[in-house]
Amino acid sequence: RGVVPLAFGSFDEGADLIVREARRGGPRYLRLYHEGFDALGHEFGQSSAEVLAEAKRVFDTIEERLVKPLRRSGDVLLMIHADHG
Repeated sequence: RGVVPLAFGSFDEGADLIVREARRGGPRYLRLYHEGFDALGHEFGQSSAEVLAEAKRVFDTIEERLVKPLRRSGDVLLMIHADHG
């Protein structure tokens, strides 16, 4: 009930979309899933150079495109989770 999927191309675009939606105001639950990161782990292994490079890129994106803009947006709770250990 009330779920509206929003399409995006890259993880960066998805992060920007989350910020835009959060700034619309009112209570909402927004979720951004990065399936490419999971796929890299399955293909190359969790400690591979490919996964570590993507992890750095993802955390840089989270900091620059989510945390910093949302910090200025007021009453926002940002939770980060993973579906693997």
